[in-house]
Amino acid sequence: MTINNSVMVIGSRDVDREPARALFEQHLTPFLSQGRTWLLGTARGVDHWAIEWLLENNEICWAVVPYTRFKQPQWITLARAGGSHRRVAIAKAQDGQRD
Repeated sequence: MTINNSVMVIGSRDVDREPARALFEQHLTPFLSQGRTWLLGTARGVDHWAIEWLLENNEICWAVVPYTRFKQPQWITLARAGGSHRRVAIAKAQDGQRD
């Protein structure tokens, strides 16, 4: 699976809104308004603040949600073997296919 022209934002759950937004302004502003797809988690902290900031800037955001390790497509299980029990899988947006 390939998602072209995309950026994934991840980070701490223990970050306040204003410091997070200052970091987004500093590091992510150059990537705005380029037709990118932004991939973000759904936890509090950086995930939440990034979605808020990006939507305020009229960007396209995909919320990426965790699956259990038993429901992972094989390519994720193999690529991340030995990692966290929470894995992330993203469905193909254009045709709805899943591995």
